[in-house]
Amino acid sequence: NQNQNQNQKKTRGARLGEADLIALGVDEQAARDWITVRKAKDGPLTQTALDDLIREAGKAGITVGQAVLICARKNWRGFNASWDWRDAMPKKTAAELLDEAEAQRKAA
Repeated sequence: NQNQNQNQKKTRGARLGEADLIALGVDEQAARDWITVRKAKDGPLTQTALDDLIREAGKAGITVGQAVLICARKNWRGFNASWDWRDAMPKKTAAELLDEAEAQRKAA
């Protein structure tokens, strides 16, 4: 029972890392960059911080991967849907636009 309590305390306060973000579909480079930003600002990635990011990404209507990329680009420790983040959204490439147009044409 004492070991179980110690394990729960370790899990609750455990720092997360790149692998945890990648498991959520975050691009490897974006994950690495955002972890670097957080470390530079003395903000280890905790479960609470990750839960906040996931919640705010949902409010903003974007993926967790997009939120992480925005945070890395804007040098933010966290993400809030109400902040000015749209200018940091990745733009679609010409190839992506063509793929979308082709998919729509086939669906019609």
